[in-house]
Amino acid sequence: MTTSPLLQQTYASIFLVAHPMLRASTWRYAPWSSRPPLPPPVQSAALIRLLASYRDIFDLDNRPLGQTSLVQHRINTGDAVPIHRRPYRVSLSERKIIQDEVNKMLAKVIIEPSTSPWASPVVLVKKKDNTWRFCIDYRHLNRITKKDVYPLPRIDDALDCLHGARYFSSIDLRSGYWQIAVDDKDQEKTAFVTPDGLYQFKVMPFGLCNAPATFERMMDSLLQGFKWSTCLCYLDDVLVFSPTFETHLERLSAILDVFRNAGLQLNSSKCHFGRRQITVLGHLVDASGVQPDPEKIRAVTSFPVPQSAKDVRSFVGLCSYFRRFVKDFAAIARPLTDLLKKDVPFSWGSTQADGFSLLITILTTPPILAHFDPPAPTEVRNDASGHGIGAVLAQRQRGHDRLIAYASRLLTPAESNYSITERECLALVWAVSQFRPYLCGTHFSVVTNHHALCWLSPLRDPTGRLGRWALRLQEYTSAVTCKSGRLHQDTDCLSRYPVGESLTVPDTDACVCSVSQINHIADEQRRGASLRAIVERLQSSPSERSHRSFVLQNGTLYHHNFHPDGPALLLVIPSTSTKYVT
Repeated sequence: MTTSPLLQQTYASIFLVAHPMLRASTWRYAPWSSRPPLPPPVQSAALIRLLASYRDIFDLDNRPLGQTSLVQHRINTGDAVPIHRRPYRVSLSERKIIQDEVNKMLAKVIIEPSTSPWASPVVLVKKKDNTWRFCIDYRHLNRITKKDVYPLPRIDDALDCLHGARYFSSIDLRSGYWQIAVDDKDQEKTAFVTPDGLYQFKVMPFGLCNAPATFERMMDSLLQGFKWSTCLCYLDDVLVFSPTFETHLERLSAILDVFRNAGLQLNSSKCHFGRRQITVLGHLVDASGVQPDPEKIRAVTSFPVPQSAKDVRSFVGLCSYFRRFVKDFAAIARPLTDLLKKDVPFSWGSTQADGFSLLITILTTPPILAHFDPPAPTEVRNDASGHGIGAVLAQRQRGHDRLIAYASRLLTPAESNYSITERECLALVWAVSQFRPYLCGTHFSVVTNHHALCWLSPLRDPTGRLGRWALRLQEYTSAVTCKSGRLHQDTDCLSRYPVGESLTVPDTDACVCSVSQINHIADEQRRGASLRAIVERLQSSPSERSHRSFVLQNGTLYHHNFHPDGPALLLVIPSTSTKYVT
């Protein structure tokens, strides 16, 4: 789009002066070619009129911070005695920094002087710009706080809802935690001690273990009826999305009404409205799809050459955040992940250096992954090698093949001993479980280069490992087709060079046992001394920390499954009963 210099100047002036809630301060310095594309003048005027009508909910004109009455934060410590810690020793300059921050919070009525029996120490954390971040060390309080398990949304689930969206607005709350009050009975538990006194929070501070759950619960309650269809929400990041500009204005108005009615205040410097392309949750999103945020990629490109296994783990972990975008990620990462294996000495050679450099290079130009379109024909491609399994999710959209996601992982030692047929079946079952949010309830095709998978679903005698896998696939509606390895190169590469770690549990599939078999296993659990001791301890002291990994259900001992795949509980099988689950 060509824009006249006069319109450019007028548009920037409107954003920077007349309506500061629309400002983008970097425009003062950035060359015009690098600025976000401008909406047409008519759209700009309509957007400005809309936002001007909501000026009262932005942090303009030195307004005091908003506070909602919808929710209060609770800190449930049961009957624990108050914890009080001494202040950490600090220098004179650090002491002044702490007191200055305390004075600012007192002036804003964020905190108040306290006579609480509780006390947590202040710690200063140095930021990249050499300034200090004021933090409270709530670790001891968090240990005795009953955990709130309210779920936070998965980022990939959020991004999967954007198919068909062409206009985006991101909304950010100003100091979101501080707009939620702490319950009067629990304010004393937030008390913190400095060299100059004891204070407590009136609002929800950072550092409390249940603060994210409280905040997400409030946002979900506020945006009920809008989330997933009109907007996405991850803590204080809200993304409004729409297929047309007119629809976008309507949706934006509805969401802003929600925040106004809740008494919440928005951060004008971090809100962006009416964009065709926007950065959200570390990703760059537009109508064509989603790709990594260049700012996040910069952290990868500036990573120093690893000097230890710990450095390698940090680098691979940073890159793995974007593995769904890179087809050949596993092939490049394998020389690095090999260094993370147990008892492998750290040795940085040319192979590792090449993988390190190539991974940085390829992450700077990743492909754009398309938004998932439920009605479009969907295809799962999977493959297995001697040490890994890989999968690709793809769709046919508007006559073009579009990639949705990649996935791969290493095999466990036990899985490496599977026959090729079992490994191929494992790859299919794992691929379907990885892509379950996309596949459940929809018809899809499975494309494989192994003919044995064509008879897995109609297996007549569903016993043993293959039988259990066949039962796991029965909830899906799919058709399996076979194609040659030459046409199956994408997943073949992922399986031969997998990036994900192997699972710690060799077989997490649910065992198919009859009631009589379960009863027999329960009896056998009580015959061996070690399992019998655990059962007896759980019966007498079910909350004892030493055995919290185990649980009794209907008299049978189970172990909590801490891996995200598979069932929540794993049946504990005595060595005398393995014949029932093979």
